[in-house]
Amino acid sequence: MAVAVRQDLSRSQTGEANRRRLLRIGLLEQVEDDYYVTLDHPMSKGHFLSFMAYLTTDRVLLQKTYPEQAAAVRFPRLGPGQILAYCNRHGLFRKKIS
Repeated sequence: MAVAVRQDLSRSQTGEANRRRLLRIGLLEQVEDDYYVTLDHPMSKGHFLSFMAYLTTDRVLLQKTYPEQAAAVRFPRLGPGQILAYCNRHGLFRKKIS
């Protein structure tokens, strides 16, 4: 799985493709010592987010998401990084957070 993520990241970091793949976070809330992330994305059986991840300089937190459930996750705040989401139709999306 890590190889596929690296390939998608390299594709998403080029000009126009980068602008199209920026993640539209519906809500990024700080709840206690956590980030609560909700996304405005379909979660049907045919079009869904497979996982969401929180990347920092030294950690990767990965949370599996399932079709027909809410596109929402909670991650402990570990400092600046990126939120990634993998759509089964459109590939990897990312959003920087500070």
